[in-house]
Amino acid sequence: MDYGFVQPFQLQADPKQQDQWTTFVEYLAFECFFLDELTPFVRKLRPQHDAEWEKLVKAGVVGPLDTCDDLASTEAKAMRLREFHEAAFAAR
Repeated sequence: MDYGFVQPFQLQADPKQQDQWTTFVEYLAFECFFLDELTPFVRKLRPQHDAEWEKLVKAGVVGPLDTCDDLASTEAKAMRLREFHEAAFAAR
């Protein structure tokens, strides 16, 4: 696998024997490897995801400009928890 690194590096069995550049390149190679492995699955599942997302938009669960990242944010989680507590309190 070639990711275009032009500065030489030498991986060591003991990471303490590596300089920061080599450790960073090793980390990037790890991330690139998994990106390469998972990308085909994401492409395959994207149409199904988009269709299900559209159902959520039509049901008013999410807005047309919302994204998955929005829903995973700390702010969104706090808002959902607050809404849950408000609904539970109102149901009493």
